[in-house]
Amino acid sequence: MSWYAFYTRSRAEKSATALLREQGIEAYLPLQSLVHQWSDRKKTVEVPLIRGYVFARPTPEQYLKVLNTKGIVCCVYHCGKPAVIPEEDILTLKAVVSSRLETESRPQTFVPGQKVRFTNGPLEGRTGILTRISGKNKVALRIEPLDLALLVTVSPGLLEILSQSE
Repeated sequence: MSWYAFYTRSRAEKSATALLREQGIEAYLPLQSLVHQWSDRKKTVEVPLIRGYVFARPTPEQYLKVLNTKGIVCCVYHCGKPAVIPEEDILTLKAVVSSRLETESRPQTFVPGQKVRFTNGPLEGRTGILTRISGKNKVALRIEPLDLALLVTVSPGLLEILSQSE
């Protein structure tokens, strides 16, 4: 069985992981402990190391159960197929979490002028030139043959940067 990454609804990582485990599906959510300071108190809370993602290792029969689990949005795709996460990468995440080192994950940095491709959703496989980023989930893409710019509301997690030769 292979590990796969699944996108979750905002702040649904913990509940989605719990629901997967209740169904007998092996799931992993890397958590880190952070101290939050409020005006009247401090509290240690566990937050996802990588927001918006849950890792699961479903059998072929369980795969659709994962996609139908409350809180799961979709599987992460790469080259038109579900992206397989190597066991070594999961072990690395577990080692990072158990080390208790202060860690921060950042999404891939997009810069205007980069050629990008949609990796999932109705625009999967389509490419464009990133012209600007407005807020967290809005990107403007130039569709070259039409010389048209579209402002698309999409998670940057659904885009991949293409090399100049692609």
